[in-house]
Amino acid sequence: MTRNGPAPHRPATPPNRRLLRAGPLTRRSFLAGAGALTLAACSGGGGDTTATSGTLPTNRVSGSVDENAIVASRLFDTAALALDGTPQRTLWAFNDGQGYLTDTAPATVQVTVTDQPETGADGQPVGEPNVVLETEVALHGDGLSLSYYPVEVVFASDRPHDFLFRSELGDVTGVAIAGSGAADLIHPGMAFPSLATPTMADPQGVDPVCTRVPEPCPFHDVSLDEALAAGRPVILNVSTPAFCATQIACGPVLELLIDEAGALPADTAVIHAEVYQHPTAQELLPTAPIIDAVGAWFEPFIFVIDRDGTVLRRLDFLWDRAELDEALALLA
Repeated sequence: MTRNGPAPHRPATPPNRRLLRAGPLTRRSFLAGAGALTLAACSGGGGDTTATSGTLPTNRVSGSVDENAIVASRLFDTAALALDGTPQRTLWAFNDGQGYLTDTAPATVQVTVTDQPETGADGQPVGEPNVVLETEVALHGDGLSLSYYPVEVVFASDRPHDFLFRSELGDVTGVAIAGSGAADLIHPGMAFPSLATPTMADPQGVDPVCTRVPEPCPFHDVSLDEALAAGRPVILNVSTPAFCATQIACGPVLELLIDEAGALPADTAVIHAEVYQHPTAQELLPTAPIIDAVGAWFEPFIFVIDRDGTVLRRLDFLWDRAELDEALALLA
């Protein structure tokens, strides 16, 4: 099988992000505390299907533990999932213990998402599992070096939800829980805060304004607050191409936006903002104000904002050309 990257890193359970903000931060602790190590592992082979440290991939259908079993690896932080009755975007990649499957990953998978039943005082399930989603999902990855399956689901409770993926490779599963820490994160339907973002004319203390090489991207002409005040639709991409721990994502998603921005309405303000204020190879923090303003603790992400300043769509962690085009079309 074709794989991307070396053997998967098994991330430790992330600490509380609020604790990390209470003192000097390093690049590593910023990402680890965010739960972004699951994604950061993309550049090294993959995340885990659980938040437990040191476990081997488990085929939960058969209950066996097998280093070579194909598992559905999470490419997202569950803390970013809201329990608010709206569809939440989850990202999964197939991993065989040696790395992510790329050209051998199934073109489509049948996905069933089940809300696990409550547990009684005796520790036994009360009632039956509740199926909340049955759908077919196509493989994505246009413009990226990683293939993945985006599954959007409305979480029915704060209990674990089982994700069952069926394909010619057999049945594999993953687990996700919503509502664990996204209170400060801006979600679709919310008004986007008005704040200044760095431009070439006014860097706002950010240096460099854009870490794309060999030359900056063309999205630093107008500040976000100015665009919102003028009633312009906005595309806001926050990423750090030169310093991102997931080079399979930050650089490519900005390049995809450069490629696709021409299809947007003529007065759309396309804005790129860096994650860090003045990063160096030795120390990247502190983060830029945009990170706290949107309640984020991960990178990259992109917001689609309408003329009224309302968020229509948010994509996190990684997205391919197809998902980007679908999001941009909301402004057509």
